[in-house]
Amino acid sequence: MASANSWDQGGRLSREDFKKRQELEELRKSGAIEPERDEEGNEINPHIPQYMSSAPWYLNSKGPTLKHQRNLKVQSITEGVAARAVQPVGKGKTVSRTRDEFGEKKKSKDDDTDAPRANGYDTTYAGKRDRWNGFDADMYMKVVKRHELLAKERQALREQNVDKSLQEGESSASRVKQKDESDSSSSDDEDEQKDAEKAEMIDQDGKLVGQQLDTGRLGMQTRVSVRNLRIREDTAKYLRNLDVKSAYYDPKTRSMRSNPNPDKNPHELDYAGENFIRYTGDTVKVAKQQLYELEAYERGQDVHMLGMPTQAELLHTQFEDKKTSLVEKQKKQLYEHYGGQEYAEKSIPRAVIFGNTEQYVEYADDGTIVKGQERRVLNSKYEEDKMTNNHTKVWGSFWYNGKWGYACCCQFIRNSYCTGKTGIEAFEKQKGSRMGLTPFFENSSQMVATMQAQIQNQKQEKKDKSEGSKKLAIGDRMVGRSSDSFDKKALKKALKDEERREKHDGEADERKRKYNSLSTTDVTEEEMEAYMLKKNRGDDPLAGLSKGANNGYDFV
Repeated sequence: MASANSWDQGGRLSREDFKKRQELEELRKSGAIEPERDEEGNEINPHIPQYMSSAPWYLNSKGPTLKHQRNLKVQSITEGVAARAVQPVGKGKTVSRTRDEFGEKKKSKDDDTDAPRANGYDTTYAGKRDRWNGFDADMYMKVVKRHELLAKERQALREQNVDKSLQEGESSASRVKQKDESDSSSSDDEDEQKDAEKAEMIDQDGKLVGQQLDTGRLGMQTRVSVRNLRIREDTAKYLRNLDVKSAYYDPKTRSMRSNPNPDKNPHELDYAGENFIRYTGDTVKVAKQQLYELEAYERGQDVHMLGMPTQAELLHTQFEDKKTSLVEKQKKQLYEHYGGQEYAEKSIPRAVIFGNTEQYVEYADDGTIVKGQERRVLNSKYEEDKMTNNHTKVWGSFWYNGKWGYACCCQFIRNSYCTGKTGIEAFEKQKGSRMGLTPFFENSSQMVATMQAQIQNQKQEKKDKSEGSKKLAIGDRMVGRSSDSFDKKALKKALKDEERREKHDGEADERKRKYNSLSTTDVTEEEMEAYMLKKNRGDDPLAGLSKGANNGYDFV
């Protein structure tokens, strides 16, 4: 029989050896014979596949083994939390400098009253994943000191550069004066830029302001001021909700994944946590569709969102519609049986229901407010009940023709002085009694004379209007516009005569035409209408539309 590990070493087995090997494996799997053992005497599970149990050829293994599957680089959990150096204090006395996972000093084993641990360290789930594991605050002070020394060196170097640039600027001032006028503008811009840079580097008190250069890709440099390391315009995340049970804030990553104010309206929130993007768009819709798919599959319905997305979405839409209609039907039945629909429709915010206030309010038995919340009186932008410039009424007590004024003198100027009865008489003389104000008359004869004059003026206006209408009627009759009704026979005859006249005028010789008219009869309304109908209008694009000659105009 060939060696048991000849296949592992890369050799080839004969047919008989291979059959024997297969029989041995079957016996080991069935438990008829003892399984193989490695070099340490541990049993090897016969059900392990061959590609895992067979060692590579370069390991030169002499027997069955699983050593090649073990991780030889085992990292201890307590690595990084090793005990600090123990310094002797006195003869036979030592003080342990070890610290726990929170950076606090540990108690010595003599003072420890707890039961000893199996491996000497707490290997809980949180302890293994503690990000502050092995942190020492004393060692971090060395890092702080190193950065302070670097900052001092940078400041000294910047002071030297500023002094050097100031000296160069004074020496180059004389050379700038000798340049041409064409180069003066560019040199002024450069000097202004240098002065601006110096002003940025020097504080108001004459001290240098620390600045850093942030070097990015492609040699780009961005100036970053040390005083403005953080933009403080926005509210800090941990100050948005001071409730201890609200969203958790991680100070190391400066992140708050949950919503700090879940009770507020999502559309009114300025900040809803870092995870708000996971619930935007169609994310919730897809999650509901997946849940419906799982529930439908459990009931024996063949639905698959990836295999048949259109069918799945259509079935889910129909399901949601039926569900909504069923819920509304049940709600309607409850309202019809118990009532209270008017209270359910009122949507009271959660903050109002569970909110607390220190405002004192007293209520009566019927629920009305007795004390504590009086109605606020609206104030006007003008000073109320304050008379100025000898007025007896306030501004705005009089209104006419879109203007505000004083009722005591009928004036529309805000800063005018009150004229009293004289102003009212002047206003009524100008506008009459259209405002319903009673005119002021010294006696009855004056009132009668005024009324007669008004009646005479009205009669004269009517007479002027009638004369104007007569003149207009005569003019219309002359051009054939006095009325819309004409004698049809006379109009037809006038049209034929007008066509005959146009034809005769066109055939006649222009040189033999006389200046005076050929007839002495008056022009009738029908003849004038026929002339207007047959008149040639060259500027009218619709005049020759019936003949098809529209001069290039296309009409729809």
